[in-house]
Amino acid sequence: MNEIAFTTEKFFSVNGGLAHLKHALRDKFDPERIPEPKIEIQKFQNGSLNPVTKEEIYQAYEYNLEHKQRKNANLFFEEMVSDYPPETTPYIAEYLSLQFEGRPVYVIHHFDEGHFHTHFLVFYKDPEHPKAPRVPAKKLWEIRKDIPALTGQKRIMPGAGKQRHVGLQRDKEMQEKLLQQERERAKQIEEILAQIEKVLKLYGSGGIRIYSLNREKGIRFAVRNVEKQEVFTDIHQIPIKKLVQISEKEGEELYFQPVEGQQRGIFLDDFPVSEADLLELPRGSLVVQTSPGKLQVHIPLPKPEPIEKAALLQKAFVNFYNADAGSKDILHLRRLPGFPNKKYPERPIVKVLGYAGTKTWDEVITAINRQQEEIEQEQAKRWEHLQKTTPKRAPDIALELEYGNKIWQDRLAKAEGDESRADISYAMHLLRKGFSDEEVQYILAEVSENLQFRKKGHVDDYLQRTVEKAKYFLQLGQEPTKDIPQKDI
Repeated sequence: MNEIAFTTEKFFSVNGGLAHLKHALRDKFDPERIPEPKIEIQKFQNGSLNPVTKEEIYQAYEYNLEHKQRKNANLFFEEMVSDYPPETTPYIAEYLSLQFEGRPVYVIHHFDEGHFHTHFLVFYKDPEHPKAPRVPAKKLWEIRKDIPALTGQKRIMPGAGKQRHVGLQRDKEMQEKLLQQERERAKQIEEILAQIEKVLKLYGSGGIRIYSLNREKGIRFAVRNVEKQEVFTDIHQIPIKKLVQISEKEGEELYFQPVEGQQRGIFLDDFPVSEADLLELPRGSLVVQTSPGKLQVHIPLPKPEPIEKAALLQKAFVNFYNADAGSKDILHLRRLPGFPNKKYPERPIVKVLGYAGTKTWDEVITAINRQQEEIEQEQAKRWEHLQKTTPKRAPDIALELEYGNKIWQDRLAKAEGDESRADISYAMHLLRKGFSDEEVQYILAEVSENLQFRKKGHVDDYLQRTVEKAKYFLQLGQEPTKDIPQKDI
């Protein structure tokens, strides 16, 4: 299926209507861009297409101007179609005539710009049609859908990144320069769209939303295309030009988010940068580089899952792969490929690196379950040991475990997301309450999120050092700082 470069529907009133007619009829044009106007004018009426003059179109305009009932009433409708098979012109004209209750359709072909395109005009009133037609929003949606079906093309909405047409130039060198600029811009946009399309395909028919986020101002808004859509399921719905404009604004960064409901993928932020780790991913995982040494991973689900189940899988995968714990939310914002990451002065471009993973889905799930069982067995042994050595403390420990995660989360927020500082601060809280070193280690291992995965292979050593650091800061009488001193600890 070919593409229609620019397909637009527009209503014209007194404001702008005459100026547009002069442009379409080449009574007003830029001679530097179009030195030799070349157009053909036809009229479709009563089943046939015949040549007409400019004067007839101007007369139709004047008739509508004289018979308008409101100050700024619509005078005519225009459908502009480009790069389409010319032999389909009568079918398009006939279709539009039927949509507008049998009114004539004026057809203006343009051959003097960078590509062939046609303006189809339907005036609201004529002697045979004294009343304006009803044009509900539903009818416009039908027109947008049906025209491509008639021409055998796929509609590309305005702002979707198609190369602009460039007319003739007297200055051949200047024309070539302009054309080259347009080619480069079109290529850049093409590359961005190709990357976005990979993301779009992974998240499937559920679609995505795209957001512009300004962290400094604390503002986030959903990006919409010209048809007011904010949920995108097809690459041709993406308002790429608008995204480029937003990205060029200071402080604005682009993110996307899967739509609520059935989920088709899960997400890992700050994935460990290691070839071995990438191999351990499920097959078909999409890897995105957000900056040098920083990766995000999008993992397709074998089948769409309810958001509740997908959320559980998201948490399990974040833990298993030791990704950023802050990305456990299934609807966590993801950086949109193709645009700069303004978190860094260098502003690296977020880019899709490709697909990774050698494991089947079942293999990964089995490994996650096995690891979880090992952690639970290890904690069960710790609990059994504590019950034997300090049985009287069991109720106090159980109570702390019930409310401990909320306290730990509060400490995490105060530590600005630094999990190690949160662990030390929470250990200080436990020591103040009179828990022994061993009890603190047990409770901390249960309460601290992702600890077993963060410190995989050296959990016991980490817990011992954390308790020692907690004692150190208790002696100082202060909460742990960003730069935790190692001396005397």
